Amino acid sequence: LYDDLVCEEPDYQLPREDVLIYSFVLEPLAEIAPDVFYPGTEKTFRDLWKEFLASRQPVPAKKIDWSPF
Repeated sequence: LYDDLVCEEPDYQLPREDVLIYSFVLEPLAEIAPDVFYPGTEKTFRDLWKEFLASRQPVPAKKIDWSPF
């Protein structure tokens, strides 16, 4: 991030899309700047982190049939 700058050039992009893809980038931002808006959106880092967590689907447990063949 560079203040509120939004730049989409062929060689670089600000803010980087990595912020929205990787938890190791988004979670710390949500912790240290929860009320800061992600540039170009109406969403705070807190909102984005909540959406990120909600988008993760738990893997359902498989039932194993232990009966003999």
